[in-house]
Amino acid sequence: MFFSGFIAERMNIRYFITIGMLLSGGACILFGGASYLNVHSIYYFILIQMFFGVVQSSSWPGVVSVMGNWFGKGRRGLIMGLWMSHTSIGNILGSLIAGVFVSSNWGLCFIVPGVMVCSMGLIVFLFLVPRPEDIFLQEVSSNPDKMQPNKFQLQEGSSLLKKCDKVETPTILMESKVTDDSGVEYDFDEHQHKDNEETAIGFVGALKIPGVVEFALCLFFAKLVKYTFLYWLPNYIHNQSNINAENAAFLSTVFDIGGIIGGVLAGVITGFSQKFNLKKG
Repeated sequence: MFFSGFIAERMNIRYFITIGMLLSGGACILFGGASYLNVHSIYYFILIQMFFGVVQSSSWPGVVSVMGNWFGKGRRGLIMGLWMSHTSIGNILGSLIAGVFVSSNWGLCFIVPGVMVCSMGLIVFLFLVPRPEDIFLQEVSSNPDKMQPNKFQLQEGSSLLKKCDKVETPTILMESKVTDDSGVEYDFDEHQHKDNEETAIGFVGALKIPGVVEFALCLFFAKLVKYTFLYWLPNYIHNQSNINAENAAFLSTVFDIGGIIGGVLAGVITGFSQKFNLKKG
């Protein structure tokens, strides 16, 4: 994940996430494909699992970066809480899919989710907009009251905006430079070029951000407990009761349902805490 974050800061996020999702889905399909290829070598599964871990680590740095670009601090608590539920929803879907096929065809437990991930990767490639300014919207500020329009936020009634409302809008937007009747020139290529020249933060610089080290340590131990429950709980339920493997997988999803509720509540509490601190300051 360290190297994934380093790369994500230095390339187009849309391409980065798409490539990561396609490779992750492909690795998952290869893992399940062993049942059809009649592969029984433990080294095959170890290598695929290691590759899977490497490419799957691309998702978190990329999507967090996109969310940070679109939402300022004032609205981030609830929105991030709602968005974070996607991990629990994914875990629930994975457990349900595994429960359906675990007794009949274990390979499909991996192939079906792999195909789903690849399909979503294509949707990300076609529709993801990494930053508001990429479509000439107002840049997000940490303080919404201090947000200022940039040169690409055209004022209502301007002649350039009227031009863009006409049929020849695609031609205008495809041109690298467009001049308004008032003589103001809008250089779209220059805008994209400057965005690509943003300085990416280094490893030492990231460590100097207040709270990064403490939060990283907290997340490490929290993840350790979470994934112990996530991967071990179905097997524990199956071995300690008369419930079969399929129903044990279904029952284990209750853990992630609680995760969804807890994530949203944590986001709401964080939002209220931020507002309280701003008023207090």
